Amino acid sequence: MKQKMWVLLTSFAALVLAQQQLLLSRPPRLLSRKPQPLQSGSAALDLRFSRPMQLGSVAADSQLQPDLPHRWQGENNLLRLLIDANQRIKASIQLTVAGQDHRAQALPPPTLVVGSETLAVSESPCGWRRPTASPEP
Repeated sequence: MKQKMWVLLTSFAALVLAQQQLLLSRPPRLLSRKPQPLQSGSAALDLRFSRPMQLGSVAADSQLQPDLPHRWQGENNLLRLLIDANQRIKASIQLTVAGQDHRAQALPPPTLVVGSETLAVSESPCGWRRPTASPEP
């Protein structure tokens, strides 16, 4: 009986270690994005990742088109993109999110398109879709 219990516990521990190693080998992912209401004139987009990300790496490797003055804030797996309060957003913005997590694994770059009115997210070929209101003439 004691031997069966030992074998069962050892097998369970080996399974847990194998699962942990499998999960650690996977690259980080962008789990969610949430446009934030305008506050103090700044447009913001919150991003949540599957792993803690290096803020400097995300800021350096991500691209914003058109290139508007912006900054990144946050820590761990919650980061926020803030567009300069003095910038008027006249058209859609394309954001390519890239960077590394704390284990230096690269994030596969999803592309987000952000609308000019409410920072609503819509789909590009490798992104996601959420309906956006059509601009007024």
